[in-house]
Amino acid sequence: MRTEIISASPEGLKGVAEFRAMLAGQLDDADTDLAVRRARLAAFAIAAAAPTGVTITDKLLGNVRVLQIDPPNWQGQAVFLHGGAYVLGSADTHLRTAAKYALASGARVLSVDYRLAPEHPYPAALNDALEVWNEVGELMPSAVIGDSAGGGLALALSVEILRKRLPVSAAVALISPWADLTLTNDSIDAMATAEIMLSKRGLEKDAERYRGSIDASDPVVSPALADLHGMPPVLIQVGTDEILFDDARLVADRIDAAAGNVHLQIWDGMTHAWPAYGDAVPEAGASIQAVGSFCRKWLSHKE
Repeated sequence: MRTEIISASPEGLKGVAEFRAMLAGQLDDADTDLAVRRARLAAFAIAAAAPTGVTITDKLLGNVRVLQIDPPNWQGQAVFLHGGAYVLGSADTHLRTAAKYALASGARVLSVDYRLAPEHPYPAALNDALEVWNEVGELMPSAVIGDSAGGGLALALSVEILRKRLPVSAAVALISPWADLTLTNDSIDAMATAEIMLSKRGLEKDAERYRGSIDASDPVVSPALADLHGMPPVLIQVGTDEILFDDARLVADRIDAAAGNVHLQIWDGMTHAWPAYGDAVPEAGASIQAVGSFCRKWLSHKE
């Protein structure tokens, strides 16, 4: 395993502090109405600048809606799975971020508008991701990118691809992955005051919404606990100041123990899903470029 610690810039730390102040008191927790959370995220997405430099096509792959994002002269493709604790977010709310991954990687990005819990608990989201993969996995070299719950879903998808003996992805990038729904890792409590976006109580409620009657330790909903032998090259990015820090470490350790190729990037001073912070935090763009370079390398290698 390659572990890389990336120091924070003064500008980055200042930007994170500004986000922390702006979002004070807005942690999503068990007492926040889900409709309010969904509306808040949608409003944030509408206010964000529209992506430029890409062509966007709204389409169906099988029965699943995706936003196809094409950068100029694209080569290869990546399936992108957005975050949102399995209960909020969409391909639309994460369009700007997905477009940045397309530009950074030079690949077509297929942002999956997978179904959300609690209306559609497990396995709906995973089935949607698998349906998209069945449509595109054999067409050309393909990577998988996921952030937060989308990172957990990307890992679960990768495990299912191996289990079902489907065409294996060229690479997998996991950004701040939520991959262990037991919520027993030390950082859940240790980093509670440093975290900006997440709370333990909120994650407990969202985990219940997603997993239904399935035990949280079951690898189908906690892919960090799955058999990770045979994984393609994996890049994991995590900030030191997020409650899911140990999820990333656990996944990296288990892939390494399975003799996999894993690169763990630890970003000093960053909080959960910081790549979405935009220009106010230089590390946001730097992390996206790192994912893009990683995907570009392995997509070219697979060709």
